[in-house]
Amino acid sequence: MRLSFIRAGQRNDFLPTGQGAGGGLVPWVIAIMTFLTALALAGGIALASAAGGVATDLGRTATVQILQANPERAAPQLRAVVEALRHEPGVAAVRQLSPAEMRRLLEPWLGAGNVTADLPIPAVVDVRLRPGADAVAIDRRLHSVAADARLDEHGRWLSPLLGLVQLLQWVAAAVVLLVTGAMVAVVALGVRSALVVYQPTIELLHLMGTEDAAIARVFQHRYLGYGLAGGLAGVACAFGVLIGIGLLVGRMGGGAIGTLGLPWHGWAALAVLPLAVALLAMVAARVSVGRALRAQL
Repeated sequence: MRLSFIRAGQRNDFLPTGQGAGGGLVPWVIAIMTFLTALALAGGIALASAAGGVATDLGRTATVQILQANPERAAPQLRAVVEALRHEPGVAAVRQLSPAEMRRLLEPWLGAGNVTADLPIPAVVDVRLRPGADAVAIDRRLHSVAADARLDEHGRWLSPLLGLVQLLQWVAAAVVLLVTGAMVAVVALGVRSALVVYQPTIELLHLMGTEDAAIARVFQHRYLGYGLAGGLAGVACAFGVLIGIGLLVGRMGGGAIGTLGLPWHGWAALAVLPLAVALLAMVAARVSVGRALRAQL
């Protein structure tokens, strides 16, 4: 008699249920690895989102300073610069910072009350550039109308930061790949341990005519459950950690760290991660069982 399938209610009758059979610790190990994968994935996505936002915001902003300590000489140059910027096609907005705003900007560095009237403060103009604006050409034209004017494009100092972010993204991707490989190895070891423990039962099923595909389906269903349980537990812990970090960042207020956050597609990726882990465990179990049974022939 050939048994080409096992009824749904009897699929897991001979599968391992204890640690000695390789199944007891597998869901816990999968949960830990899913937790690490979720954190690495969330970190990579958050860094990419933050870097993109900062690059968009700062890449279109610039500052023009009049490096002239004498107010009488700086004033006409400042008027000429503002007028030139307002007629520049690559400039979207121009705003001159008032002395009070400059004092508020300098106080965190010099200390409250140290920015006195006798301290020379350069005249500063805040500039918003249009997409595709040529900052070098704008700087050259400003020098033609004001010898002491200097255009400081904020995107210039952003390149090293973006390079670091890209490196961290590659590290996060490497962590995800390494943890995924380790998860597959754990599943394979668990399957092989179960095959050793239940070798007599499997030999009996072979004598009864059971096909290798039917036995493999039994294991793949069990490890599908292992992967789903471990994946849900790991992602749930990761959600708790990420929400806690988000609350702490929110309390810290603005600044560069305030731009860090997981976008909606990052939360969606974490939400489908348990299903991906379950499918990965199922496929790994199916392949491991198939190879082991073929080696016994």
